[in-house]
Amino acid sequence: MARAANRLTLVGLTLLAALGSPGLHGQNLPASSDVFPAKPIRWIVPFPPGGPSDMVARIVGQALGVRIKRPVIIDNRGGAFGIIGMEAAARAAPDGYTILFGAPGTVVIDPILYKLNFDPLTDLTAVSQLAAFNFILLASPDFPPRTVPEALAAAKARPGTVTCGSGATLQQLGCELLKIQGRVDLNVIPYKGGAPAMNDLVGGRIHLVFDTPNAALPQLQANRVRAIATTGRERNVGPLGHLPTVNEALPGFELLSWFGVLAPGATPRQIVERLNREIAGVLGEDELHNRLTDSGLEVAHGSPEAFADLLVRDRAKYSKIIREAGIRAEGEGGARGSK
Repeated sequence: MARAANRLTLVGLTLLAALGSPGLHGQNLPASSDVFPAKPIRWIVPFPPGGPSDMVARIVGQALGVRIKRPVIIDNRGGAFGIIGMEAAARAAPDGYTILFGAPGTVVIDPILYKLNFDPLTDLTAVSQLAAFNFILLASPDFPPRTVPEALAAAKARPGTVTCGSGATLQQLGCELLKIQGRVDLNVIPYKGGAPAMNDLVGGRIHLVFDTPNAALPQLQANRVRAIATTGRERNVGPLGHLPTVNEALPGFELLSWFGVLAPGATPRQIVERLNREIAGVLGEDELHNRLTDSGLEVAHGSPEAFADLLVRDRAKYSKIIREAGIRAEGEGGARGSK
């Protein structure tokens, strides 16, 4: 009896050791919400450093790291309009230790325009929305037009010479919609991220860019670029709420966006909920909340289900816009209007 009991004890200890170490076939077992997080979290930002997504990720990531008492490491994976970084997140271990910074261009529009090796709506899971915002149509200080009608007139007078840069898919969609709805021949130039596009705008190498408020404000305050319009349906509040809308010149023009957090699709539900709660706590901190709103972003948080519903609605909305506008993919990362 004693020997049998000892053998059972040895088997039990061996099983416990196995459960506490890498699982069968060398894969890690899902983390328990009771001990999560037990190590640093990698936050993939699918754009180069310095852009608007990177700015928000670093602000929120630093505060999140303090809150969970574990470092949140920003991993910039730029290229192919966010597809490279997004696929890296989709293929990562679903243990809560890899998350993705998401925006409509990558999560919603890329699958419409390009044939991907994965589907963000099934291979990623929604964790939390972070912010919502309109884009700002910016002009180089050397570009004479100061309104949307003047910019369209310049493009009509010199077909193909007025340039519109884009560092992300939704920004490119803005250029294409301006081109199509304005019935002008804009030269749409893709970039690997928002920061390179902004650098060329400041340097006068391109004429126009649709960019996020948090990226636009520092450049506007330094008089390095000029704001022409916002992309909301109506004029709004905030530091750039006084600007006219593109919709006033081109009725029906609207380009809304958001930032959010996603995780690999099989991440355990309890880990997703834990991350959602911690992000809610961070967004509720006065200092961080004020930093985001002062930069022109609207803080937005909800349940994982609410964010997942937003992704589905946006997929349907942008599929309709892209189909009706005749926009199709071209080459590695651009898109163009066919009419």
